Amino acid sequence: MNISELKLTLFRQIDNLNEKQVEELYGWFQNYLNGQFSIEESELLTESQRKGLYSAIEELDSGGGTLNEKIFSKYREQYGQE
Repeated sequence: MNISELKLTLFRQIDNLNEKQVEELYGWFQNYLNGQFSIEESELLTESQRKGLYSAIEELDSGGGTLNEKIFSKYREQYGQE
């Protein structure tokens, strides 16, 4: 597969994602571009850490958790910062 075919395949796959998946992929992609994502680092996680991450992902997927915007907003209001 040449680079043009690869880009087209990626585009088509991304185009079929739902909104939440696109937002999640965008975050991963930005981390990768900014050098904050490393496959090697994720392989260094312990089994317990992996289970914790998977558990957190499942919780978020089922509607649990709190968006960081809400948390930041709460503390900005509390401490008078904008």
